[in-house]
Amino acid sequence: MNKGLLIGLIVAGSVLTLATTGFITFCVINNNVNNKTVTREYEVSDFSNLNINLSTADLELKVAENDKAKVVCVEKEKYYHNVEVKDNSLNISKVDARKWYEYPFNFSWSNMKVTVYVPSKDFNDALIKISTGDVIIPDYYSFNNLSVESSTGDLSIKSEVKNELDLKASTGNISLEADAKKAHLYTSTGRQTLKDVDAEEISCHVSTGHVTLTNCIAEKTIYVKASTGDVRFSDSDANELIDIETSTGDVDLSLLSGKTFETKTSTGKVNVPSSTVGGALCKIKTSTGDIKVVIKE
Repeated sequence: MNKGLLIGLIVAGSVLTLATTGFITFCVINNNVNNKTVTREYEVSDFSNLNINLSTADLELKVAENDKAKVVCVEKEKYYHNVEVKDNSLNISKVDARKWYEYPFNFSWSNMKVTVYVPSKDFNDALIKISTGDVIIPDYYSFNNLSVESSTGDLSIKSEVKNELDLKASTGNISLEADAKKAHLYTSTGRQTLKDVDAEEISCHVSTGHVTLTNCIAEKTIYVKASTGDVRFSDSDANELIDIETSTGDVDLSLLSGKTFETKTSTGKVNVPSSTVGGALCKIKTSTGDIKVVIKE
């Protein structure tokens, strides 16, 4: 190889290495500065709806002290939240002010969190959507309609919903301990746990995870569809229809009243009581799971 060409390649490689090292150092320094956690507080008032759209943050509703509503955000310098009240709705949304070169090195060990302190117990409608984060709503509040969706995070809901309740979690667990007229739960990978739920209709859809109902009563129907996971009822019932379908999970039910049973399984065992004349229909279908039902005396 020509000596001059070799020297040129060595020089070019050295320059490229220095430039790359400098760029990485610059990005890391910016990451450390921009990812510093800060706490901001916003005073809010006069709203009965929630419209919350977050990216990477946990959300929790808490009872306000001294009847003063506020929003407290633990966030980043350049990745923060916009908080405003408009048209009787509290709106909280994400704001990403990072430069393009800050994205590859945008890592941080601290989590962002949004806490909404509200003195009023009654809400009209609430729409909550989070990409990565948990949602906690205590039993202090009441909603007309409530919709909560998280891609990666757990949902814990304990507030009453007078009409429609929709809970969705792609990768995460759902815990529901509240009454609703119609309760719809959807998970891809995660457990669904319902306790002390009184509703007109209850429906649970899960791909990979267990569904457990404890002391839950549906005036009309309970519908459960699971792919890989068990379905368990403890002292729970529906007055008109129970419809359960699983692929590779067991069904173990403790019911409160006699039923007219329809069961079907490919390779599982079936152990159910005799049908009760005039009893509500209970349909159970599995592929490779066992079916067991007992009626509580």
